[in-house]
Amino acid sequence: MNNSMIDDFLYKAKIMDTGEWIEGFVIKKQEFFYLYETLPSGSIGQNIYEIIPATICQYTGLKDSSGNKIWENDILMRNQDPNDLYKIVFGEFDVINTDNLKVVTKVIGWHCRVLKTDGSNECIPFCLPIPLSKRFIKRAMLEVVGNTINRSNSEK
Repeated sequence: MNNSMIDDFLYKAKIMDTGEWIEGFVIKKQEFFYLYETLPSGSIGQNIYEIIPATICQYTGLKDSSGNKIWENDILMRNQDPNDLYKIVFGEFDVINTDNLKVVTKVIGWHCRVLKTDGSNECIPFCLPIPLSKRFIKRAMLEVVGNTINRSNSEK
């Protein structure tokens, strides 16, 4: 299996007992969720942890401008501007022509949703969803600065 196939199924989540983030492969057994931790090649054995289901985040297969993995629910900062933040989401979104603000089509995939900060990013076209791509990451110098799950009080 090549790395791109593995990345399609790579997740991170918080361990039930410690709240520590780990990466690996998720399974559900009865009512419980477990994560088989990814270990360096050549390692013997397998670490399995019960995880907090609400913290499960899928890997997008992309990395930010600093080389960090980008996960579902991550917060990305654009051009080192703390008022220009995006949440990473997978799902359906409208592709909009910014000249006339009409919906061109709907697509399903990884995209950036604007997080409201100082108000300037709530204006059209700045508040529209943007497809997550290597080109956009590079052009906007996107950098992971957090995760919306860390902001939540309902982690356990």
